[in-house]
Amino acid sequence: MTNENAINVLRHLNPPRTSKVAFDAFRQAIVMAIEALKEPQIIRCKDCKHHWTHKCMDSMPIERCDLEQTFYDAEHDFCSLAERREVTT
Repeated sequence: MTNENAINVLRHLNPPRTSKVAFDAFRQAIVMAIEALKEPQIIRCKDCKHHWTHKCMDSMPIERCDLEQTFYDAEHDFCSLAERREVTT
């Protein structure tokens, strides 16, 4: 599901009619969720299709970026050129 699809689903949910407090809380939660989904997604280097790890003859793994971006920690670093790697199951 894309963020746009999720936003569309959230906009069409029916709020609970049990009480005004529940109704207001539901509406506030929906608004906050929609705003969060509108934010750009950060793709970490470890999840980017341009990042790869090479291990040469039992040595320490060497991490590389096809885009020649510099990173120090693939677990936490990211860049504006990242593209999410296809997940295979």
